[in-house]
Amino acid sequence: MTLQGLLRLDGRELGPKERSLLPAQAWSQGPVSLVGPTIVGGLAAWARFDGGSRPEQVAERLALRGERALPDLLGDFALAWWNGRRLLLARDQLGIRPLYYLFRDPYFAFASRLKTLLDLARFEPRPDRRYLRAEFEFRQGYKHHTPFLGIRRLMPGHFLWVESPFRPRRYWWPAPSAAPSTRDWAGEARRLLALAVRDRAAGAGLMLSGGLDSSALAAVLCSLQEQVPAVTAVPVHAGPGRDRTAVGHLLGQYPNLVHRDVDAREYRADGGWMEEAFEQLGYPVHPTYFMDRALARALVEMGANSVMNGFFGDATLSYSGRDSLRRLLAKGAWNQSLKLISKLPWRSVFRPGQPWLQQMSERLLIGFQTLEHWVTMAADLGVEMTFPFLDLRVVEFALSVPPQEFVRGGRPRSLLRRAFADLPPEVVQRNDKVGYVSDYADRIRMPAGRSEIEALRIGRQIVSGRFLSWLETGGPRDE
Repeated sequence: MTLQGLLRLDGRELGPKERSLLPAQAWSQGPVSLVGPTIVGGLAAWARFDGGSRPEQVAERLALRGERALPDLLGDFALAWWNGRRLLLARDQLGIRPLYYLFRDPYFAFASRLKTLLDLARFEPRPDRRYLRAEFEFRQGYKHHTPFLGIRRLMPGHFLWVESPFRPRRYWWPAPSAAPSTRDWAGEARRLLALAVRDRAAGAGLMLSGGLDSSALAAVLCSLQEQVPAVTAVPVHAGPGRDRTAVGHLLGQYPNLVHRDVDAREYRADGGWMEEAFEQLGYPVHPTYFMDRALARALVEMGANSVMNGFFGDATLSYSGRDSLRRLLAKGAWNQSLKLISKLPWRSVFRPGQPWLQQMSERLLIGFQTLEHWVTMAADLGVEMTFPFLDLRVVEFALSVPPQEFVRGGRPRSLLRRAFADLPPEVVQRNDKVGYVSDYADRIRMPAGRSEIEALRIGRQIVSGRFLSWLETGGPRDE
């Protein structure tokens, strides 16, 4: 069930016609009506709370402390809370669960899905062409904007008291946690990642690439569950980087991995599913999301209740710092780049004069639109998608780790390699990032893959044209 709600800002009670816009199980009081997977009193939430917290306890904390209770909440959540006078909206610190809102005097409407919000508000969509241009050119610059004019995204780590003027405020900033007393950085990294996986383990299946991040998740999951469904995307073409050595060794070490290959050729990106995505999600998606959907669907068929994803390991526990070098090269800052390169193996990966903490924090403050797409896609399949490397405890620990712990002996991602040294050597020692995954990812990395990059751009142009036409005919609607 989608989190959604409607509020009359003039304080008048919602009438039967207005309440009929929401599902029958809506919770209503005076000018507000709320719907969500979880409803406790005035709290409606689409949430997975960690640390032993229950929705009832969260509602009590909000009643006692208001928005000051938000920084202490652990988990993935989008929530709405009515205190009898005002409505509070909030998203989790890293924006795993999306939340959108719209004001049409005298109504304020919100939902965790764009399509639901459009239906609820009876809103005639008009495209935000600046947003679409940025989105289709592979940028994510319009943080709180959406494809539709007038509809806003509540940003990660923000809350909004619904009153005019509407001013979302941040309640969380990336900050390092206290250093472990033993200074055993690798041991603490493993402990915290294991804790994050444990909180998400019930009925979980795994997207397994054979790379270091997903393999670390596999090691922990296999220690917690008798059987772990796991899926891997099969490359279409033979060539460099297309062996399944790493996955094969993982299957040998962890016999309770129930593994299935998903053939990319069975799920084409052109046509079909993208049109379906417009109808279901209310916004365009990257042409390669068809593979992520196929992997999630395969896990559902294998009996998984949730899908675990190793996304963003490279910005937390397996951080290498090389993003700063890549950005400089892309900008043509050759002198600075050469200074960095000359200081390898490890000093170079952290830009002189700029704290590495700031580099990681910048990445963590991005509006994770990719996460929103993934999470919504999984919800359409009836499951949750989780990201243990974006667990708040893991993130704040990663921000506290000294830079030299990430790169030792000239080896990037050293922290996670040491934390999971018991993985097969073929996994721990490999240097490539992608591993045994879908065909497009490997090919784009190769010099000959330029055509694939252009194909993706063309694909986006086609999608953008269809999307704008689709908006002009009235946008998403039920049959």
